[in-house]
Amino acid sequence: MYRRILSIAFAASLSLVALPATIADAGTTTVPALNHVYLIVGENTSLSQITKTHAPFQVSWVKPNSAWLTDYWGIS
Repeated sequence: MYRRILSIAFAASLSLVALPATIADAGTTTVPALNHVYLIVGENTSLSQITKTHAPFQVSWVKPNSAWLTDYWGIS
């Protein structure tokens, strides 16, 4: 019984010693810059439905400035 209490006390003291280091490390991390953004339009939409009338932003700006995938398959 004494060993068990001693081991629990030792483990608790180790966690308290390690706690300030983890808090300090968490404050120095930053979010990395985004190099690529993926916009996948496909829920209940076929490629023939993405036209200037139905999706003007995608056709006039996204399509000329991106890699336009025409044969994309998803599994869910």
